Amino acid sequence: MITLLSWGGLQAQPVLSGTTTMPLGEQVGIIRVAATSIDNQGAAGSNITWDFSDMQAIGSQTASFLAPDATPFAGNFGNANVAVSYQSGLQMGSAMVSYEFFSSLASGLIRNGLATAQNVQVSYSDPQNTLTFPFTYGTTQTDNFAATFATAGQSVEESGTISVTGDAYGNLLLPNASINGVLRVRILQEYTDVVNGIELEFSVETYAWFHPELAYPLLTISTENVVGSPTSVRNVHYAQFVPSTSIGDIYPNFSFVSAPNPATDQSNIRFYMPQNAPIQIAVYNAIGQKVTQLLDETLNIGNHELPLSVADYPTGIYFVQLSLNGLTETRRLVVAR
Repeated sequence: MITLLSWGGLQAQPVLSGTTTMPLGEQVGIIRVAATSIDNQGAAGSNITWDFSDMQAIGSQTASFLAPDATPFAGNFGNANVAVSYQSGLQMGSAMVSYEFFSSLASGLIRNGLATAQNVQVSYSDPQNTLTFPFTYGTTQTDNFAATFATAGQSVEESGTISVTGDAYGNLLLPNASINGVLRVRILQEYTDVVNGIELEFSVETYAWFHPELAYPLLTISTENVVGSPTSVRNVHYAQFVPSTSIGDIYPNFSFVSAPNPATDQSNIRFYMPQNAPIQIAVYNAIGQKVTQLLDETLNIGNHELPLSVADYPTGIYFVQLSLNGLTETRRLVVAR
């Protein structure tokens, strides 16, 4: 499980740097969202709070960070040192992507290419310089990229530019978590594909929210347009993360359990408040949808117990999330009958 740090209040400007990496061997849940449930990407600027907590999930899967040699395409993507493998394929524009290949370096993040579910391999002869470190609010960069690849028996010559701007930072509210100190990056890819002498011009605008610990976006809102076409393709997905700094790290006497677990009809949420403070407790299902808000009030120091009826919950895995003073902890709860 990948972990991230979460704090409340006004944030210093987050900086993506040499410690912003893709951790080999880790996995993360990816939730696909109905694009119609997002009106827009929200405001640009400093200390913004983006509330996407009501996004409608329409699917989930696992993304894994692998060595490129662990994929079927070892050696086909230049100097890539990390591959992101999508268990069920991830829709990116009009393509269903099975693998992305990156060079995750102390100097930045370079995208070397991708492989689709139809086994189309786009390996960049001139890779996309996605992020140059340090990267923060107000940073801008532009890079050229190019590739030659085959699809449906046709050779494609692709060339274009990628422009990247850190246009905002602040706090990101997702259906299953509140993650603070994130940087929003606007990515504009403008490129041309030449197939049998015919030119197709594309424009892809992406808003991606990053945390300084991970070179993978927490939330992505992307719109692909083909010049001359009246329609566009919009994709939205977010990643599930668990805060790395636990409440117990700050308050050693803090405790938080759900029992019985597995539960059939009822589980009891027991926790110790280390101080008088506002507290929130909510339950989420396996794809990040909020099932119920159990508690949102100020409690006094001491032991507390809260009953949770699961009699009407379908059998499966749930997550009980407790938030205290800007820190969040999550406990896994199994409902079984």
